[in-house]
Amino acid sequence: MPRLYQNPFGQLIVRLVQPFLVLIHKALPFLNRQVLDFSPLIALIILQLVQKVIFMVI
Repeated sequence: MPRLYQNPFGQLIVRLVQPFLVLIHKALPFLNRQVLDFSPLIALIILQLVQKVIFMVI
């Protein structure tokens, strides 16, 4: 999405999400394929698990 970087809101989203995706890339390098990147999917799964744990604690 080339226009994402031109929009201030898009730049904010990229700055918030990119460090988390970089961590996933470093932790699980085998998920980073040339054609398809699975790190956003893994990030969503991790966030859902964290949300469930938080709600179980509360």
